[in-house]
Amino acid sequence: KNNTQLFEIKNKYKERLIKKEAYISQQEHVIEKKKRIFSQLLFVIAIVFFAFLAVLFLFYHKAKVRRVKEEQEHKAIKIKHEKEKLDV
Repeated sequence: KNNTQLFEIKNKYKERLIKKEAYISQQEHVIEKKKRIFSQLLFVIAIVFFAFLAVLFLFYHKAKVRRVKEEQEHKAIKIKHEKEKLDV
């Protein structure tokens, strides 16, 4: 009779251990999934950030080229006016 009580206690203890181990395993799985999602999100954010920087650079470069063209046109017009003044 004593032994059956001890076996029942031991079985209950083992059952609790098994449940705790299953719960811990499940939580570890959830943690790994969250880590993967976080790393993927970080990757997407990095790509978006670098794409944004690339677009900014392109707009800056385009504006600089436009500014240089306008300066060249302005200088050409100025030279043309000076030549016209000399011819007159």
